Amino acid sequence: MPGQNLLARIDLFAEPEVVLTDSKYWTPGFARLFIESWDDVSYRDPHAGKILAEVAVKLVAHLDKESQEVLGPCARAILGSSYRAIGEFAEASFHLESVLAEYRAKLLPRLDEASCYRRMAYVRRDQLRYEEAINFAKLNISLCEAEQAKHETGRGYAALGAVYLYMLNRGEVVSKNEPLKSLSQALEYIDPRKSMCSYETAIGNLAFALGLRQPWNTDLALRHLRNAQRLQAANRISRKTLPGSQLRWMIALVYQKAGVTGRAVELLKRARQPIYENGYLCHYIRISLDLCDAYYRLGRWGSLRAIAEEILSYQSAMSPEALSALKAWHKAVREQNSDPNIWVRVLEKVRWGPPQALAQVRPGQVERPTPRQHSDDQLW
Repeated sequence: MPGQNLLARIDLFAEPEVVLTDSKYWTPGFARLFIESWDDVSYRDPHAGKILAEVAVKLVAHLDKESQEVLGPCARAILGSSYRAIGEFAEASFHLESVLAEYRAKLLPRLDEASCYRRMAYVRRDQLRYEEAINFAKLNISLCEAEQAKHETGRGYAALGAVYLYMLNRGEVVSKNEPLKSLSQALEYIDPRKSMCSYETAIGNLAFALGLRQPWNTDLALRHLRNAQRLQAANRISRKTLPGSQLRWMIALVYQKAGVTGRAVELLKRARQPIYENGYLCHYIRISLDLCDAYYRLGRWGSLRAIAEEILSYQSAMSPEALSALKAWHKAVREQNSDPNIWVRVLEKVRWGPPQALAQVRPGQVERPTPRQHSDDQLW
């Protein structure tokens, strides 16, 4: 398609402003594609996403009046989400409330209105206004289902699951199965070919949910995850990609919580190597810690110590807080400390601390040493 070909030639991270310099970009079709590209750009770089959103607002001003009425609210909605992505929640709320008022006053595309509800769900979650966040997510799902938009419905379930997960992690009263149900539904509906970032985010949140040590129903969790694997296969997503490896990782966590530790070790080793090869250092550190936890449960101190030495070699990518915790954990491993309370406290401080606990390192930013091969623990 002409619009997609034009979009593919633009470096959206470095020069989105180019679309304001030539009238070939000033068409409704291209403008909508440009606006829809925001999700992927902001997912990778929130500040670049904000610049793109500001450019989108200016781009829409070049369109005819009818197109401005339809696409103007869409552009301002991604601008609102851009403020949320950089932590300016009041500004995000201001922009999105303004857009919602416009949708309620005019006859505009329902899916665009639904998208704004989804964006508001995330803002209200971050503002700790949970009931409103849940209502906005459910409004999104209801509208998308009415429009028979399966992919957008999935994104609504992803938002709902993200709200429930945030609440659960902060100790709020919420059914322990709600995040699992909503995020699994999201994985069933989201089309990764349309939005890989939405798909990856849903998988990542599901991984976090399974890591919260909540007593999930093992059979239910495995059923949802196996179904997600079948959908990945149908969409030709290799298990060697990050989403494929993450699902295998999550299945391992379920087995580990169910006490089937040997099976968990096998799956963790299979998932760990592709994550390393794709350069996702923070994910690699976390899955390595899960593998260490499994080795701890099995009493395999030789394998555990070897991986602990390797993890410590990545200290340049960590914040001082994370590094301090990791060194304490490493010392406990070297001393073969078998106190489970010490183990869990140190392990969770590294894995599930505040977002800055592990630096968000992009592939290629840190020189990665060659992983050590262990005689009793060969990397798969």
